[in-house]
Amino acid sequence: MEKIINRPKIKAIFFDLGEVVLTNDWTFDCPEKDQEFYEEYGIKEFSYVKNPYFDDFVRGKISQKKYWTETLAYFKAKHNNPQRAIAIQKKYQKAKPGMLKLLANLKDNGYRLAVISTITNELLEYKSKKFGLEKYFEEIITSGHTGYKKPDKEIYQIAMYKMKVSPQESLFVDDGQKYVNGAITCGMYAILFNGDEGTDQLKIRLKEYGVKL
Repeated sequence: MEKIINRPKIKAIFFDLGEVVLTNDWTFDCPEKDQEFYEEYGIKEFSYVKNPYFDDFVRGKISQKKYWTETLAYFKAKHNNPQRAIAIQKKYQKAKPGMLKLLANLKDNGYRLAVISTITNELLEYKSKKFGLEKYFEEIITSGHTGYKKPDKEIYQIAMYKMKVSPQESLFVDDGQKYVNGAITCGMYAILFNGDEGTDQLKIRLKEYGVKL
């Protein structure tokens, strides 16, 4: 691993939500979710992301109801009533082990925290209430609110502007390499991390950037 030296002081740490702090919006290992969805809709090969409606959905151009109605029809479901799909999606959302505690620790140590995430407005509202995200994050910058999704450079720039920090004062944590690369392209420091690796691994990587825990 490359030794990190002479790093500027990190003032703000930005986190992706899906598969870092919380489970992903849909695509994560959960046989119970997949089975319940199959029993309801009869779709064997479903993709939440790889369909004609996802991009408009996460950019806030269509509603949750519209997305599920059209996507279920696209995959030739037994029916395309979206309510059960929306309920199933919410039902299996969880926090990654130890992540909320780590966020609280970072905040207590004086670090300013924010979110940069590709997520819809409706699902963000649900997750914010369920997990109390406002307790941890000063700003939550998302594709649904900005119209930009990772790795669009604009979403990183908007996030730093809202937090009033420079790229050299910013550290981003994400589970996707192309999203990490997007942050680096904008001058930010970045860590590739999946919440299933455990917070001990993330603590090691944070310390490499001088973050105090």
